[in-house]
Amino acid sequence: MINKCIKNVQNKLFLPSCLICGAPGSDNLSICQACTDKLRDNQQCCQCCSLPLATQAQVLCPACQTSPPRFHSSFIPYQYREEIINLVRNFKFSGNMTSGKVLADLFCRKLTRGNIVKPDLLVPVPLHPARTRQRGFNQALWLANQIGQQLNIEVNHKLVTRRVNSASQHLLNKQARLNNLKQAFRLENKHLPGHIAIIDDVVTTGSTANAIANLFKHNSDIVIQLWAIARTPLK
Repeated sequence: MINKCIKNVQNKLFLPSCLICGAPGSDNLSICQACTDKLRDNQQCCQCCSLPLATQAQVLCPACQTSPPRFHSSFIPYQYREEIINLVRNFKFSGNMTSGKVLADLFCRKLTRGNIVKPDLLVPVPLHPARTRQRGFNQALWLANQIGQQLNIEVNHKLVTRRVNSASQHLLNKQARLNNLKQAFRLENKHLPGHIAIIDDVVTTGSTANAIANLFKHNSDIVIQLWAIARTPLK
């Protein structure tokens, strides 16, 4: 009885606090179960780009029907809303690695429960060296390393490099994003595995992943997926 009480006290003392509400975390994560339940799942979405859809009757969004992207499918478990926005911003713009760890852990748990086929290689969306120095790190690479370690998947951050220090994508509309990405990336090695997942934190239009996937077009046998934490719904 005494040992049980001591164990309960130890669990409470060493349990991480929820980054959102400050309550004790759940499952050894810095987020409680109540806040986890508030995260908006992205189950009803386009089977190609994971854009949230109005009804389950839709299989593909209009954009993927009329102009299919270069990548074949995606896994993006959350909608970019409310609590997930705060976690991403704290990680990406404030360098809060605890928030990043929560995002990576939540992603891996969703992927494992969804029985998603694991790729041979994870390729993080690259930042230009100047942008990396400014921010202090590449959030896509950081997430890729966390996910790769947990799922035992190789990460290659040198396969694709960013040639142009273009404007930040989140400040631009769709057409401007496309123009912004022209000639932005370079493939450094054409010897590729059969299954690749491009890793990003948030997907808004999919134009960045599409530009990277376009680099692999010389090998039509490669299966290309897009993996990200959250997908921005249409306004």
